[in-house]
Amino acid sequence: MRVTRVFLSLAIASSCFGSSAIAGEPESKSVAAAVPEDKSRWCAPELEALDDTTCVADTAPKEGRATLVIFLHGVIAPKTTWQWTQQRAATNATKIVPMTVLMPRGFLGMGSGSMKDVYAWPTGQAAQREYEGGLIESLLAAKKKLETRRGRPYDDVFIAGFSSGAYYASSLALRGTAPFDGYALMAGGTKNALAKDIDARKPIFLSITTKDKTTRDDARELAKALDAGRWPHRTQEEALGHMFTADWIARSVRYFVSLRTPR
Repeated sequence: MRVTRVFLSLAIASSCFGSSAIAGEPESKSVAAAVPEDKSRWCAPELEALDDTTCVADTAPKEGRATLVIFLHGVIAPKTTWQWTQQRAATNATKIVPMTVLMPRGFLGMGSGSMKDVYAWPTGQAAQREYEGGLIESLLAAKKKLETRRGRPYDDVFIAGFSSGAYYASSLALRGTAPFDGYALMAGGTKNALAKDIDARKPIFLSITTKDKTTRDDARELAKALDAGRWPHRTQEEALGHMFTADWIARSVRYFVSLRTPR
């Protein structure tokens, strides 16, 4: 997956926007070397760890409609804390729209070329055959755990993916293979998995970063395919590089909820 070759300096992102609002991927190991020494923890220190590989941020109301967003990160090198900036940006979305955000870790070895040994998502068919069943099962188990302690189910469950996570989320959406209610794709996405015979087409919120030359063309091709196929979706273009903002997640949730009817 060519998206694994795209990186953005966290120092630039933080100085321009603040790490809690926007996130990208480090451009080199020299950036990763500047992070705190404790790199064994998957979750940022201020976040709740549901288990060793899954973080939670929760502002969902105890009464009324409750939304769960499952955030799929971009590529993460082992023994770094690149993921913390992405987790913090996703967490910041809960301050804009009340919701629960579940942040699992991807699988090691999902990258390509010099970036093979990274945590990412199974975008290829062979990897999907090997990992996807267990992945969806684990996500649903985490959802159930959260619902049990809340005392009621979530009304909506959406996927929000960045970079590698966006490519994988687009594959899930276009194949119709997962029981989720909507898919937010940020700085990534592909039309390659578009199936012609899907009856239940879940809505897609597509954020295209126009200064990101590696993912921009793929995302625009996906937007054209969604238009042609009359797939329910909303597309926004932002003159930014390989990154995402908390507000994009919040916008996607508002869009998805606007399309939903009470169960």
